[in-house]
Amino acid sequence: MARGIYSLAPRTGWANFQITKNTGVLPFLFHKLFGFRSVMVGTKIDDYNQQKFVPGLELDFLPDAGEQTKLRYIEAHRDEMDVLLLHGPDESYFPVVEHYKRIRPDGKVYLELDLNSYSAERVDCASPAFLRFISSCDVVVASCCRIQKYISARWPCVVDCLMNGFFNLGGVHLMTPREYIDTYESRENVILSVGRIGNKEKNNEELLEAFARLGNDAKDFRVRLVGPVEEGFAKWLEGDFLARFPRLGDRVELSGAIYDKKKLMREYQRAKIFVISSPLEGGTPNVAAEALHGGCSMVTSDIDAAQEVIDGGKCGDMYEHGDVDALARVLCSQISDEERLIGNGLHAIEYAHAKFDFEKIARHAYYLLYGEAPR
Repeated sequence: MARGIYSLAPRTGWANFQITKNTGVLPFLFHKLFGFRSVMVGTKIDDYNQQKFVPGLELDFLPDAGEQTKLRYIEAHRDEMDVLLLHGPDESYFPVVEHYKRIRPDGKVYLELDLNSYSAERVDCASPAFLRFISSCDVVVASCCRIQKYISARWPCVVDCLMNGFFNLGGVHLMTPREYIDTYESRENVILSVGRIGNKEKNNEELLEAFARLGNDAKDFRVRLVGPVEEGFAKWLEGDFLARFPRLGDRVELSGAIYDKKKLMREYQRAKIFVISSPLEGGTPNVAAEALHGGCSMVTSDIDAAQEVIDGGKCGDMYEHGDVDALARVLCSQISDEERLIGNGLHAIEYAHAKFDFEKIARHAYYLLYGEAPR
């Protein structure tokens, strides 16, 4: 019988978009590469259409998110649940892990942490319940080095670091460094950002305010925002921002959500600059891996994973979040130096293939679990 990896949602269930992010891609790759039965478990909270990108990944729905329901599920699937994959030190996991280890002492618990500095500080790592929980986790992984170091100094466990990578779910043609150079002239003067546009965690307003301050230094660049747009942001854009800067009306583009993977990668491959303006992110953002593979010159706020995003400055720049002038200076510096833009994007592609390939990451995760390379 094939080994099984079960990814249990914290609290309630999985959102549709999480199926094709690291939360779903890691168990999917255990199925694709190593022959595991891979299951995402939680309550049904969404309409699901992302499974077409991850064939073989199963969704198992619980009738409710109660503790006893989860314990009964663990009991029912104990024989095939060789790996229990968890996401964050959520207290709802504590009794589940305790029960799992009681009935499957040979089973593995893999704890994936997409924490940021703020959320890491709020974990009561001295409580008896937490200490029992963390001692039962066989593998603990942070998705950026800064958080790995922070947690290693405070939690009584070994913490490894595996970044959130990119797996080519849509069968997109990914550029080689040579192709990047050969096709650079076809790239557009676009500053791109991708995510939930208008969500406070994405802070898209900061990017637009910085863009407005560039004035003539913006040359013929424009900002393109890709993702579902929150109503409040649309009102702010029309009623506030464009009222103050009407000249930018045709230089700010909202594409809406793009679910087609090939079309989404084309957005990265045609842009010159990619911006992350979030005040906080949980580890390495998934969009960073996508943008690096797309050959974008990177700009990021000082999120915990900033140095991973820009590879220490080799493929972009960091600024302090909240400092609109600093972001404007960084954008101006990149826009005014085409050779640097080209160099940043070229290094981004090389760096992405080396460090953000999700198949390589999955193989490392397997090694952490079993102490040997997968066959």
